[in-house]
Amino acid sequence: MINAGQRILEICNDRDVTLKAVCEAAGIRYGTLHTQISKGREVPFSTVEAIATELGLPLEAFSSKRSAIAIEAIKAAKSNFGNRLNSDLRRQDIEALRDGDPISTDMVLNWLMREKSILRNFGALRDKVDLFYPVQDGDAVPQPAHLGSDSLATIFFELEGIDDYRDKIAKFDAPILRDILETHVEVHRTSQYRVDDVEISVQIGANQVAGKYRRVLAPVVDPEGERFTLVFARLIHAFQQRPHGGSDRVGKPSASGSFSARRVPGPST
Repeated sequence: MINAGQRILEICNDRDVTLKAVCEAAGIRYGTLHTQISKGREVPFSTVEAIATELGLPLEAFSSKRSAIAIEAIKAAKSNFGNRLNSDLRRQDIEALRDGDPISTDMVLNWLMREKSILRNFGALRDKVDLFYPVQDGDAVPQPAHLGSDSLATIFFELEGIDDYRDKIAKFDAPILRDILETHVEVHRTSQYRVDDVEISVQIGANQVAGKYRRVLAPVVDPEGERFTLVFARLIHAFQQRPHGGSDRVGKPSASGSFSARRVPGPST
């Protein structure tokens, strides 16, 4: 079929969806089709037919000599396909949670993009994230509006509520608090989320517990338009450094004692 590969790319571009997403929805190997298109190889009819069926388009839409009717069919199907694909992705995320799979950074970023940073269809994430009010002049620490019962901060610092959060975060070193506040301010100033890898070190009695976590900060609004800062974090690794220099892996360090942190250069947007 003439130029079928290029037509597939054009249709994906018209619909603001990726080739990979279309392949997954149609049950096609993305790597194989990507290679066929990039190397100018013929795309099998069965592949074109599967994509046409998934997109609800006639086969003529993938021909280089497509008719005006085929073009109109593409436009008419664009909105329905996008809505259906978003619904499918959201359902996959919910099913993963029900199956016990942990929330991933990608799942949070996908949700931010799908919902346009609005706190809707938020139930699957509610217990895993924290929400903060925008930083105001005079704030010594970020002011929480919601602490997820299963968020990393709640687990790591064994938080028992918002007042407990304020008490424990207030013990952080001044440079760390300043960095946290500045980061919260930045995401609202730029209206962009950011992803950072952060190293932490917590003194627990005679032991030093250290580790690294990946953090997402994003400016969001609720359906009424009130602004918040969403924070999601996942522990990458943690270990306990004993006085004699040995180490034991730990899962949930306590929050008592001092705290220091250093941001590691990582992806940010």
